[in-house]
Amino acid sequence: TDLTSYGTTSAGRPITGENNYTDTLPSFNLAWEVMNDFYLRFGASKVMARPLLGNLSPTITAINIPGTAGTTTGATLTIGNPKLSPFRANTYDFSAEWYFAKGGLLSLAYFKKDIGSYPQTILFSAPLNTFLDAEGIDALKQQFSSGSVADNARLAYIDGNYEATARQFRDAPGGTLKGWEFNYQQDFTFLPWYFKNTGIQFNMTHIDSELTYILDPGTATVAPTYGKGPWLGASPDAMNLTFYYETEKFSARISGAQREGYYTTYPLASGSCSPGLNADGTPCNSPLINDFAGSLDTLNVDFSMSYKPTKRISITLEGLNITDETTNRYAYGVTSQSVVSQYGSTGPTYTLGVRFKY
Repeated sequence: TDLTSYGTTSAGRPITGENNYTDTLPSFNLAWEVMNDFYLRFGASKVMARPLLGNLSPTITAINIPGTAGTTTGATLTIGNPKLSPFRANTYDFSAEWYFAKGGLLSLAYFKKDIGSYPQTILFSAPLNTFLDAEGIDALKQQFSSGSVADNARLAYIDGNYEATARQFRDAPGGTLKGWEFNYQQDFTFLPWYFKNTGIQFNMTHIDSELTYILDPGTATVAPTYGKGPWLGASPDAMNLTFYYETEKFSARISGAQREGYYTTYPLASGSCSPGLNADGTPCNSPLINDFAGSLDTLNVDFSMSYKPTKRISITLEGLNITDETTNRYAYGVTSQSVVSQYGSTGPTYTLGVRFKY
């Protein structure tokens, strides 16, 4: 892959970034029918995913200077990185599947991913002139020439060469993700009366992961520091259970999806404060030490029904989140100092529909 990205500096000068890399992506898949209706499967592959184009800009893509008089902190920048590497991993999968009846399945699968590199968002702070040369500073100041109180505050911030916090994607070292998945599905055709039209679907997944994250990118003279953490956005345990009833004219199902709490952000920031509060109990007003942000356990229950009185007419009813499950996100890990950062409640949603075919 040959990459060339184009941009302009804040002073309007064109700038170019280049990168190139070569990947060979072999894959191997094997399926063995051990006996009737029982299969063993194995797969191994090397995979890669290119970074998003928006993260490959060779220059600053966004900048914000606070417009409050007397402010000496709060400026932010977003910087592209044309040298960003793709996400790379070696994946391995093994599964055993037993199709024990019509519409019936029992399966157990093991998976592992050795992650070689992946893009991670990092934050680091430095004086404004670290990110902008003199020409860039002058061009930035020209944007705030209205004479308003806010623009005068921004000019004072720039003249003071106060710190700005930059956000950029960097290549994190990688790690390992592994786990197993269990599936059970069956139509209860052996039951009497109307129960013969019922069935069940069950799925359970367990994940263990450990990746190395960049805590501090370091400088030309200071080595970067790293920390261990789980794969973000992945619940260690998750389950899905569905009961259903199916006939030619009527069908109904109710499903529950349970998801264990998971981390969404790591690290939050770097600094010297303890999470949440200082040692004397006062609020921490400087950057926090590295810590996690995440989401708590959830259990969502949904249902759906459909009825076809004729070949042309169908009536449907759906209910989403009928138990009114809420979303609770927190910062600073699950400790006595955890702080709720987001509380969400969509409430139950019911949808009635009628369809006519002609």
